[in-house]
Formats: sequence, structure tokens, C-alpha cells
Amino acid sequence: MYKVADWRVCSFGDERIYFKGEVTENNERRMMFDTTRTIEDKDNPKSVVSAVSIGVLFKGREFRGVEINDREKPLTVRFDSSFRLIADESLEKNSEDMRLARDYEEKLRGSTLDIMRVVQKATFGMILKPKELFFSLAEQTKENSGSKKAAEEDEKVVMQTKRYSFRDKGEFYYLAKNRLHENELEAWREIGRVIERDGSVSRIDAQLIFMEMSKEGRVVAKGSFPNRIRYLVENGALNEREVVEEILKEKVKRVRE
Repeated sequence: MYKVADWRVCSFGDERIYFKGEVTENNERRMMFDTTRTIEDKDNPKSVVSAVSIGVLFKGREFRGVEINDREKPLTVRFDSSFRLIADESLEKNSEDMRLARDYEEKLRGSTLDIMRVVQKATFGMILKPKELFFSLAEQTKENSGSKKAAEEDEKVVMQTKRYSFRDKGEFYYLAKNRLHENELEAWREIGRVIERDGSVSRIDAQLIFMEMSKEGRVVAKGSFPNRIRYLVENGALNEREVVEEILKEKVKRVRE
């Protein structure tokens, strides 16, 4: 578990996104961002994926627009180089999709400057500085960023971590009861309840539950948790997936104490 570099992270409306990397398709460069919010992967229910992906599109150094893929809806919308929504006939006929697309248009305009700063940093300035395209829009939406939102973001940190879901629910409870320590049983049962309720559990939440509920004591539990969770993954009880998500700084501090 480690913190994602600050320069890779920026706001997108009421969410935060992070720069994931660059891909090239049909001579088009896509600077890809993902939200820190995750959902169940519809193609693989045992896994999770980022709820929304954003591609900032270039052809060479020419900015071509933005494509947003909402996997939860699902919906894919595209915006031109002036951040105007490109609405096709099917979108115009669906009022709910159109409302969501307009919401993304507003979020995009409010996050323009921050997103492009990340792009500039990621490409070492090789993409032309977009003053004529972006700075006027950024100034228009500057007043939308309030101190309350900044304070809320300051309480969290974006980290690369892991999430766990059931691969075999029955095996999870069997191993917890019969192969792991008796003093840890209630902790594993609580972790199981969280997975049942939410579909998955973050590593930091599982570790906090384990440290606080294990009868072995906090210090011993902190040291044994990595081996225990690895045992459950390797023996087919849990799925493990790398994710990037926002975590309360307070939780990080409690795990490290």
C-alpha cells in the first residue's frame, strides 16, 4: 500500500481522479484518468473496476477532445476540443443519459486546468501548453471550487492498495474457523460480513477490523495480518485486486500506529 504521487491526482467535480497512464489507438494518444470510486466489474463479478474513466485525446500535439466512459450507467460520451458535448441522436432521445452527459460537461469545464496540468507533467511538457484552449474556461469556473470541498479532500489521501472479495464464501468461513487462530475468528467473521454487505473490503479496513477485534492484541495482530490474508487468497477463499482509491488519513494513521 503506497500513496499515489500528488501530481497525478486532481478533482473532477465532487470526485477525485488520478492519472493512470497513456495509451495509443489509431494514431490517437489517450491520457487516461480513473476515478478513485470503484464498482463491481460486470464482466467479472469477483473483481472491481473504476466507476468512470476519462481519456484526454491528442493527435500528435493537437488536442482533440475528451471521452468519458461511465461503467456504472453504462454510458460513453465525447466532448470536442472546446469541451462541448458531442450529442448524437441516441443521446438526445434519452433524457436521463443527456442529463448525465451535461453533468460531466460541467465537471469537465470546472476541472480543465487541473487535468491539463497533470497531462503536462506526465508528458514532460511535450504536449503544447494549452493556454488558448483551457485558461479562459478555468477562470470562468474558478469560483466553483469552495473551501469546504478543499477541506474534505485534505482529510483523505489517494493510495494504491488492494481490495478483497469472496472467491469461495464457504471456504473463507471454513478456513477462518478451522485453519486460522481461534482468537482471530470474530475478526474474520466481521470482515466476512463487510464483504457480504459491500461486495468487497479494502485492505486497510480489513486490517483495522483484524487489529481491533483479534484477541491476540493489536501489536501481534498487526504483524500477523499480512500472512493471514495471503493465506486466504492463496487457498482460494478470497480474490485480491490492486485498486487506487481515497482513504481517510485517520485510517492510515491508525494502521501505522
